[in-house]
Amino acid sequence: MYLPIKLDKSQHVYLQQPLGRQLAFASRLYVGALSGIMQDVEIERHCAVLLAVHHHPEDCNQQFLANTLHIDKASMVRIIDTLSDAGYISRSISLKDRRAHNIQLTSKGIQMLPKLQAAIQQIHEAAFTGFTASEKNRFFNALQKMSDNLIPLNLKEPLVSCDQIDS
Repeated sequence: MYLPIKLDKSQHVYLQQPLGRQLAFASRLYVGALSGIMQDVEIERHCAVLLAVHHHPEDCNQQFLANTLHIDKASMVRIIDTLSDAGYISRSISLKDRRAHNIQLTSKGIQMLPKLQAAIQQIHEAAFTGFTASEKNRFFNALQKMSDNLIPLNLKEPLVSCDQIDS
């Protein structure tokens, strides 16, 4: 994406926008597309949490989700409250650590997963139209490298290495 800057009436210079701006714009488009497809589901911004709970059903607690998704604990509590209030997840006290709460999908959350997965597949297909499989792999590899490179600049100690996150 390039931002046009007008120097005078006859000249335009196009400067490349910062990476963060481009990624934020792509993210807004992605969430907007997901919202459009999942109109009857009010929690599209928190779908990553539902998918993480689904893919890691055992020992899935608030701390695990915060670490895995790189979300601070206070925000994770609010997200879990939202998902719980909407009936998609439930909490139970951990048998291993009574201070921790395990997070499980409810039947409503489980029933919503196929629609969520189909919506994500549809968006990915649209986003990667015209990409070869190799280009798509290079894109995700480059994005992973960028994330790995930026973690030390944002956190004193990374919550988890990107290598530890299942994709």
